[in-house]
Amino acid sequence: LSRLISMTVVSALLGFIVGGAFAIMLVSILRRFRSEAFPTKPAIWIGGIVGAIAFSVIFVYLVL
Repeated sequence: LSRLISMTVVSALLGFIVGGAFAIMLVSILRRFRSEAFPTKPAIWIGGIVGAIAFSVIFVYLVL
């Protein structure tokens, strides 16, 4: 059980990094169309949180 929890935490951290990176990429693409409409820092946090939740759910679904 502790191994499952630790792997879920690692998966969440990886998801946070990937989600944040995806958010940076998406904001940089969207800024070409509207330069001031998308702030970067909230997008990184939102993308990181969504990525962490998604990676954790996918990991638990694949394991169980």
